[in-house]
Amino acid sequence: MAPLRNVIAGGAGGAVGAAGIVLMAGGFVCGGPFGWVAAGAGVLGALYGASASAMAASVNKAFQEGLLSGMKVGGEVLKIVKSKRSSVVTGVISTTSFKALSPTSQGSASDSWTEELRNDDGERVAWARAACDLDLSAQQSDSPSRFRMASGLAATCDKCCKVLSVGNDWYHEGGGSKDLCAKHRSELPLAQRLTFHCVHSEEALGEDSGRYALKIRVPADIFPQAGPYPEGKLVLEVSHLINHKDGKETLASMLKPLMPQAKIEEHPGPRDFCRISVDMRDEAAVREVIKSLGQQRNKRVGIKVVSREFYSPRF
Repeated sequence: MAPLRNVIAGGAGGAVGAAGIVLMAGGFVCGGPFGWVAAGAGVLGALYGASASAMAASVNKAFQEGLLSGMKVGGEVLKIVKSKRSSVVTGVISTTSFKALSPTSQGSASDSWTEELRNDDGERVAWARAACDLDLSAQQSDSPSRFRMASGLAATCDKCCKVLSVGNDWYHEGGGSKDLCAKHRSELPLAQRLTFHCVHSEEALGEDSGRYALKIRVPADIFPQAGPYPEGKLVLEVSHLINHKDGKETLASMLKPLMPQAKIEEHPGPRDFCRISVDMRDEAAVREVIKSLGQQRNKRVGIKVVSREFYSPRF
């Protein structure tokens, strides 16, 4: 089982653990407790920062490539607003306000900052609305961070660590704990392959769904609001893969047993043995499986789009 939220937490935990080992070793090198603390703190910060940055980059790339299209991006835009708070200390009494000190104020002043969460209408929002497993929004001290909340179920392939989401190349082992992408599921023996089912909805995971729940803050101006996606079908033609000398092997006959949940049909007409009609939602997974079949046969396959037909407007 590889819920994406566990991978996110594990990356940070691994960095802290590694830093702990270096911290202990530093005691023998840096000379004394102060050397240990200085060296250890530097390595801890570097490792933790590198791990968090790498994980954020990985998830950000998954969003950009549509691998997390199964998650829902909310329409509400939130932002973190920072306010400067000044404290005036007059011997025994301390008063706090959010107003700037006037030139005639008595006593010494110390400035601090406080943060509030607000929506685009300027209304204050509870911080619980922005609770997340990973924050991909820009966090800059000199400007508010505007973001939306994305939620859903997500995992990673146990073989290649590819990010998986509902309806997007995700196969879960029934009665088990393994998760695979279509490519690596297709490489399993038939009996084992049949134990993995396509996660086409949250209900497909049953009681395990809660373990895969994920919440992410995504930049409001980069990721679009949840809405309709283009739907339709396309015709793919594959070269250097099909052995059609006996007239029996076709691309459709090869793929259907490997991807029973995908909408794959043989395309009638010229070169029908190496052409298939496939739903747009299954395109990425079909391409991965075709490439995997080519690798298994030691062939460098070519994939080209013959045509695309949209059922809905393009967005």
